[in-house]
Amino acid sequence: LLVGGSDIQLLTRDAARRRIIVDTLRAADRILAVGAPLRQAVIALGVPSTRVATFNRGVDLATFTSGSPQGARDRLGLPTDRPIVIWVGRMEQVKGLDVLLASWSKVSKHVARPLLLLIGDGAERASLERQASEFGNSVRFVGNIAHGALPDWYRAADCVVLPSRSEGVPNVLLEGLACGTP
Repeated sequence: LLVGGSDIQLLTRDAARRRIIVDTLRAADRILAVGAPLRQAVIALGVPSTRVATFNRGVDLATFTSGSPQGARDRLGLPTDRPIVIWVGRMEQVKGLDVLLASWSKVSKHVARPLLLLIGDGAERASLERQASEFGNSVRFVGNIAHGALPDWYRAADCVVLPSRSEGVPNVLLEGLACGTP
């Protein structure tokens, strides 16, 4: 069983969910926790420490490397005369894309011709597309991209954003940084 963070740190705050999560954890033969603090949180829920292992997520630094932003934009057919912001992930409520889009009007007032690229898909996409319709061509829904193709998207951007309501430092941010994108 893999635990990544909000499943243990947030969802266990609700009594009914906590009971189900704890029962599931205790029934698992082995639990992999992302990092030592999360391992300790699982153990604190009553799981024997011998069944909880820690692993650290990582980024393939042979794939996610810095490179020419101009070259990446050329390869992807993206404009070279506009600031580009990207978001990568599942379009779910917890990811905070509604907040990002609500703030995009303020960005558009202070930055000339910005372009927000939303890479991914999910249950919230249709409602997000409706919300983004007021921004015309300053917001583009790219859809799913193969993981190995993501480096050029990161390189093409001026920054990566993560408006998530519950993530710490997910691989999306680490991958962007590895490609030289703040």
